[in-house]
Amino acid sequence: MQKLCPPSHFFAPFLLAAASVALLGASASAQSDFRSRLRPITSPLRHAGVYHVATGTWTRNGSLANLTGPDTIYNNTCTTGGYFALNVTGEKFQHRSRVPTTAANGAPTQPSVFYGPPRRDQSPGCTTSYLVNGFQIGYCSSRPSGQGPFDDLFEFANAYGSCGAADMTPTAGFNITGLPGGTVGGTQNCWIVDIDLGAASTSFVLAADQDGTWTGPSSAEQFGYSQGITTAAITSLDATGPIIAGNFTWTGGAVVGGLSPCTGTDGTIWDSPVNLAEQGTGMTSNDFFRVTGPTPSVPRGCYAFGGTTLHADFYLKLYCNAGCPSPGPGITFCEPGIAGVLPCPYVNPPAGPGRGCNNSNVTGGATLTDTGTASLAADTVVFTTTDERPNPISVVWGGTADIPSGLPFSAGIRCFGGAIRRLYTKVAVAGSITAPSGPDPSVSARSAALGSPIIAGQTRYYQVSYRERFILCPGCGTYGTSANTSAGRKIIWNP
Repeated sequence: MQKLCPPSHFFAPFLLAAASVALLGASASAQSDFRSRLRPITSPLRHAGVYHVATGTWTRNGSLANLTGPDTIYNNTCTTGGYFALNVTGEKFQHRSRVPTTAANGAPTQPSVFYGPPRRDQSPGCTTSYLVNGFQIGYCSSRPSGQGPFDDLFEFANAYGSCGAADMTPTAGFNITGLPGGTVGGTQNCWIVDIDLGAASTSFVLAADQDGTWTGPSSAEQFGYSQGITTAAITSLDATGPIIAGNFTWTGGAVVGGLSPCTGTDGTIWDSPVNLAEQGTGMTSNDFFRVTGPTPSVPRGCYAFGGTTLHADFYLKLYCNAGCPSPGPGITFCEPGIAGVLPCPYVNPPAGPGRGCNNSNVTGGATLTDTGTASLAADTVVFTTTDERPNPISVVWGGTADIPSGLPFSAGIRCFGGAIRRLYTKVAVAGSITAPSGPDPSVSARSAALGSPIIAGQTRYYQVSYRERFILCPGCGTYGTSANTSAGRKIIWNP
């Protein structure tokens, strides 16, 4: 499993929210229909190996381990719709998405500008630019293997503004040679290919949010990428083209080929909660792309798969070695009003993702995070809260079960259940506690001492409650209350 980088699928209605249409302007309104070029994926995805750009050679059945990464800065690989788009010689498909800059350079933390919570498509990254040392592509082809492999040109740009206005101007480009096609008889093969850019001469710098600084909106601060077949005389009869991937509006349902349901921008650490086993959908991924090239088969311009449920985006993963911090062991859960959890009891919703219900001092609601290793043999898990009331008595709770919809808990929502234990009691300093701290036993040791020993492979559920004074309830004035709660963290414990 790769370490992921906090600083960088597809089955939803073909609709853009009115706000995003206004933001995207003419490029969105000028889309043409490209659905006649869709073809179903009928074969399993296979790994073709690693292509080394510096030498122009292949390692068949190879791995990018120790060659690129170890961080993933962009992940758009969810292919649950099961289609690819035909590409022909002389034609390029150009798309754009986002890799985020840091919060200090303006990156916002609110959910997606397009589709709303819980999509984390405006979360910050961990640096202002990334040295890309590899990428991964996915495509299908029915080109008979007897006709030999083919070549495909992949290009990238720090900034790409409007698919309807002009071609992308690349800042880096790589002609990938020797790509395998279909079977001997011309039936379909679908391939995943890793591209090694590890040499200093071939890696390239990709600026976050185009120039390292976010001014917004996220739909206007995006990098561009392009792909187009360069081998002569590949036509639609060869049925070759990129796999369609992405769409963070898809929240589950029937899948193709045993793939897991995928939602949000998982695969990059800025998506919260992070699910390392889940495919990604890109970040602020647009539902249209530009067709261009030396000799395109259709007029140059902006296209989408109108009248279908397919998101107009393509399979791509970008790797870097940014040295970004690793995620904590936990996953956020129990976010009031999100993913089926009850809304806050007194119309005091959290100010953003990862928070509990808003406080009487209007800090936006408390956040709970964790660091360390969730191992029973070497437990170093530490919990930290932020944005509580300034100095309340605070309790770290642990439970053996999740209450999916949650229960009202004074001014907050509680989602931990089963065997409940009061693990630590602290007094917050400037709205924050850390536990365990000082002489405190570890989380696993404390749980065992309280008669609830953790078993390897078990998931435990944690939240922090703290003293509250009153809540300003819209429409009902000031409502007295005694406590509030943070959002939660669930941790799977290893041996």
